[in-house]
Amino acid sequence: VEYRNKSKSVAKLAKVLGSSSIEKIANLNDLTEEVELCVKILSDIMDLLFVAPPGSTIRDITEVMLTVLRTVIQSTIAMDRESPLVGSLVAVMISVFRQMTAFHFEMYICHFATPTDLLDFLMEILLVFKDLVSRPVYPMDWSEMIMLQNSVILKSLRFFSHTIRDFFFTKFEHQAWNNFFHCAISFLTQPALQLDNFSANKRWRIVSRYKDMRRETGFEIRSMWFNLGQHKIQFVPSVVGSFLEMTLIPETELRRATIPIFFDMMQCEFYSARDPYAETKRDAANIRANFSEFENEMIAKLDNLVEAGRGDEHYKDLFNEIMMNLCENHSTLKEQGVRFVAC
Repeated sequence: VEYRNKSKSVAKLAKVLGSSSIEKIANLNDLTEEVELCVKILSDIMDLLFVAPPGSTIRDITEVMLTVLRTVIQSTIAMDRESPLVGSLVAVMISVFRQMTAFHFEMYICHFATPTDLLDFLMEILLVFKDLVSRPVYPMDWSEMIMLQNSVILKSLRFFSHTIRDFFFTKFEHQAWNNFFHCAISFLTQPALQLDNFSANKRWRIVSRYKDMRRETGFEIRSMWFNLGQHKIQFVPSVVGSFLEMTLIPETELRRATIPIFFDMMQCEFYSARDPYAETKRDAANIRANFSEFENEMIAKLDNLVEAGRGDEHYKDLFNEIMMNLCENHSTLKEQGVRFVAC
């Protein structure tokens, strides 16, 4: 009953917070009192829904999601980071995503009228997620809130990775895939997830509750990469540096899962057409037959990261083991590949 009374105001909240256009949300900082009230009511609604009996809030979450989620996301983008309300607004957004089920995610994705509208939403939410892990709104000692936020972001990224594959592969949207990779890698490399920097007790608490989210995210990135198909070459060598940062994270299973991506990049460039517009582009005579762009980028980025104190002997040994094995077992790339790895 308490929720029902408050839910009558959901549509009004959206009007006060702003419509679905960024231009109208730009005045948020001049509406502090009204926005504060809206955020407080939304927060109360989400708290009530969270403690409600399981399965009883599907329609309620749907109403909140379709009515105010986009506005909350855009308000988060527009709001000054110095505002005392930004933490509460982010908490509302995280709470909505936390309580959304697979049914809700699918419904939300399908409610966009056009692919362009869906793409705009994905660009917004990936921007918000990347910003939240790059410039946290919560103090570092709020570890429980930060880990909860991270678990919800990871859950959402998993759903959105499938959305990108389903809607933006056939009619390929480079920016959607590119933004996903950069958002996911920023998420994976954020200080709050670097378990090796924590005490054994804190590390155990985090892993027992949330698992190692770096590993989980790395597996998702790997899956996305190998789903790129013929579009992989568009990301070589531009994402080499970001992927290298990911593989340097000191987690063995993550490294084993992601280092082979570099060999795949080598193959992509090696077999790509020297002249993509030539009629003989499928002819063996038209392939590049080298991976010099990848190699140059890899060496330059690795030098920079090592100078910055990244990397370790374990990484060097594992990289050599994995890459050497892949190169030695590939008849065409064997000679060039072994030479590259050995240097």
